[in-house]
Amino acid sequence: MWEKFRCLIMSSHKDKLIYIEKLASVPGGRPCRSMEEHVMGDYQGDGLSIPVEYNIEGYLLEDIKLRSKVIISRTKRNGEDADGFFISSLVTEIGNNYFKTENSVYSYKFL
Repeated sequence: MWEKFRCLIMSSHKDKLIYIEKLASVPGGRPCRSMEEHVMGDYQGDGLSIPVEYNIEGYLLEDIKLRSKVIISRTKRNGEDADGFFISSLVTEIGNNYFKTENSVYSYKFL
């Protein structure tokens, strides 16, 4: 079933393959775990954000927009195959190859 869903996503968003990397936390946002403390794929709790240097590849499901969440159908996490979804907090700023959310600053590039 997951593979059928993945094929549907890839066919409708094939031009939106994206790589994002967390560059920093945002002052006043949720604190982030270190990479050593972070358990990939586990719920981190409502009070914590993903680590700096965390990166993913996948398919951007909707354009990056202010006051919206970035949603990516993930194919890789930190260079390893890892199907799943990435959902950010609300986007507060969009710049040239970066965006800020309530908790984090990310760089991005389309692949």
